[in-house]
Amino acid sequence: RPKKLQSIADDVREERAKPDQSRLFETGLYDLDYNYTIHPGHFVCIGGEPGMGKTSLALNLMSSVYQRGLRSLFISLEMARRDVIERLSAIVRQEPVYQQGKEKWDPLEKFENCFADYGNAYTLQDITKLSYETRPDVIFIDNNLLLHSGKKTSNVTEECKAISRQIKRLCMTQNVVVFLICHVNREDGKKTGKPLTCARLYSSQAWEQDADM
Repeated sequence: RPKKLQSIADDVREERAKPDQSRLFETGLYDLDYNYTIHPGHFVCIGGEPGMGKTSLALNLMSSVYQRGLRSLFISLEMARRDVIERLSAIVRQEPVYQQGKEKWDPLEKFENCFADYGNAYTLQDITKLSYETRPDVIFIDNNLLLHSGKKTSNVTEECKAISRQIKRLCMTQNVVVFLICHVNREDGKKTGKPLTCARLYSSQAWEQDADM
């Protein structure tokens, strides 16, 4: 329902009066927080080629934001639940994955405000429903190629645009930060020899229009 402009202005004034930490979303990772400004409601793409550490970065972020008392939701569309748990446990304990055993997962019992879904939420409608149920401050989605908009689209570009717009709507309506793990076009990088940019994201036009960074 639309609100009066004065009411919105009062909300913004109230928010600006709070300490900086309450108006910014700090990941806890120095380089990321120093170079970028993330606010609640932002849509962030994490792009990279296979094996570059995109999922590891997302799990590191999940561990870091938990330590700041924030709630998180991890949507895994390609990794088995055991792989996610082993890698997250290795990050928490700062030990290699190959040293993990059942007793090594004990620290994860403290992650009471962290939620995960493995291969069930394939559409944005599913993810939105999970978000309403768990009320996270941040959502991690792995990855863009396995998501479905839940709508009838005629080609990949239209599908990506529909997904991107739904993610942006989710960010704005629930005031949640969404990190979407994205694949890139490898051949484009080989031809140009240039570093990774948003233009190399798979179906980049959709993500460039809606993503905040």
